[in-house]
Amino acid sequence: MENKELKQTIIDERTGIGYNLVNDYYIPNLVKPKPRRTGTVGKYGRMRARYLRENKKAEYGKAVIKKLSQRLIVNYGRGYSRANLFRMLKVYEYYPDFEKISTVSR
Repeated sequence: MENKELKQTIIDERTGIGYNLVNDYYIPNLVKPKPRRTGTVGKYGRMRARYLRENKKAEYGKAVIKKLSQRLIVNYGRGYSRANLFRMLKVYEYYPDFEKISTVSR
């Protein structure tokens, strides 16, 4: 076999990833991206949520139910409107010990 000198650094043209030669192997030169500065946004968002929870309970509850409804509709489809969630809560409060309750429409 020929004694061929390997390059210290190569760049894959297809992916654009650089590789460094370590002993006989090329190791990808991956760098963790710098985190975005979102600390203040997160801080003020948490402060606002805490304020709403403590002082504006009705508005906070409406916002939580609205967001929950949107997520349930995306994940499970129709039937999880805000009004239906409140109905489900009333059924649970009225029948807390039942594991399953049939729908009346059957």
